[in-house]
Amino acid sequence: MFSSSPVFKWSDFPLKSIFAPLVTKSVMYLSAKNTNSKTYFAGEQVIINISARTLPQLKVIRPDNTEEIINLGSNISSNFFSYANTYLTGNYKFFSGDKLLTEVNVNADPAESVTAHISDTDFDNYLEKINFRGRYFRINKGENPEQMIMQARFGSELWRYFLLAAIILALIEMTIARNAKKEIEGLTN
Repeated sequence: MFSSSPVFKWSDFPLKSIFAPLVTKSVMYLSAKNTNSKTYFAGEQVIINISARTLPQLKVIRPDNTEEIINLGSNISSNFFSYANTYLTGNYKFFSGDKLLTEVNVNADPAESVTAHISDTDFDNYLEKINFRGRYFRINKGENPEQMIMQARFGSELWRYFLLAAIILALIEMTIARNAKKEIEGLTN
């Protein structure tokens, strides 16, 4: 729904670069048939009614247009199938041969868009819930984010330690050289 008519007498909105994609996406969204009233979020299991299947295989077309073939087996007695590979948002199409069984919309979890500040324990619980296996660093308000990111990418700067080691080794070498010079002078006298 727009607050103004898309005519030039009202505004220059039809000339903006966002107008055509916005209208196209709106029409596609409103014209899509939604036979499934259940809302699915990315990462959740989708339950599919496969009672109208004609083959013991399902072909799944993901939102990125990749295909996955799933063998149901000849001994499947249930009319429902649970599909868990829903990590992309978009429309998943389930086929039995060339027959479209169902189309499921998978959306992003709206909780991920909430910009309110959460506690560190809530964030840790969220990462545990989604099985995050990477590393993360907390950057406090007083710290320099650019320095923390560079340190995370390349590690700590070691030049200070090497400079200290070089100075210590130079002092040791000077001490040894002085003692050796005194010993050589003692032998020549």
